[in-house]
Amino acid sequence: MSGPMMHRGELPPGWTSADAQGAGLEARLTIEARIAEMRRLLDRMRPTTSAEALGALRAAFPDVPLQHRVAAATRLQGER
Repeated sequence: MSGPMMHRGELPPGWTSADAQGAGLEARLTIEARIAEMRRLLDRMRPTTSAEALGALRAAFPDVPLQHRVAAATRLQGER
């Protein structure tokens, strides 16, 4: 059984807005860390096409959403 239904903008019971902001920051930092991991992998692999880069990222990071894999590959391509 799940907890009470939350509506957009509502905080979980006992949370303050500072808790929510901290959780959002933590999530962004986690995403940035994962993107950095993916970029390091691509640096080592040196894929020649975006398709090759995205395929390698999907194989190595299947749990990461496509938009984050694309961000890692796009940033890397821009540096070359």
